[in-house]
Amino acid sequence: MSDVKVSGSVGSASRVFGKFAPLVLLAGLPLTVGFVVVLAGALILPYFSHTEYGYDPAYAYLFNGMGLMRGFAPHHVDHPGTSLQMLTGIVSFSDWLVKRLFGATTLNFEASVLNDSESYLLTISVVHLILNVVALFYLGLKIARSSGSLAVAMLAQAGYLLFASQLPRFAYVSPEALTIFSAAMVMGLLSPYLFSSDPENRGRIVDPILIGFFWRWVSSRR
Repeated sequence: MSDVKVSGSVGSASRVFGKFAPLVLLAGLPLTVGFVVVLAGALILPYFSHTEYGYDPAYAYLFNGMGLMRGFAPHHVDHPGTSLQMLTGIVSFSDWLVKRLFGATTLNFEASVLNDSESYLLTISVVHLILNVVALFYLGLKIARSSGSLAVAMLAQAGYLLFASQLPRFAYVSPEALTIFSAAMVMGLLSPYLFSSDPENRGRIVDPILIGFFWRWVSSRR
């Protein structure tokens, strides 16, 4: 009877491990990317030293986001970063509310941001990094389920390591952070169509993609 119990518990443990092992493997690369981004990002702090690295001015997005929270129209409109400014405003305002609630600051929102801008920018960067790590895990999970191959999913995730010197942009306060997040989410959502065995389903997404690439090529030749 004891042998039956032992073998049953081992079998149960094996099933649990078999269920969660793919999730652990799919989480490995996103967490690795996140770790590398943290190490690389630490080298470019503080944010006001961005000019050495040629990055967009993070302060422009911070201040315009702060203005949006007070109902002011953004003036930094020469780059597609309005969605980033909205996110920046929400995160910075939420950060200020938490600090005010726990007595970390007695200043109003604007004064607190101006007094400790680097802290608010760091919080926004952390939010960007979390979003991109989650999106990368989601991408791998969707491809694994759509293709039926864990190796293909991990290979898709590993492609992000090719960003190399651009990895800090996963977290840096610039539109690229949201672009990376959006691209990963869209690719994950489209993966069932790309790996579908039904040619009609593949055509619904592949054809527009090919047309888009062709149109961009034609436009670049004009």
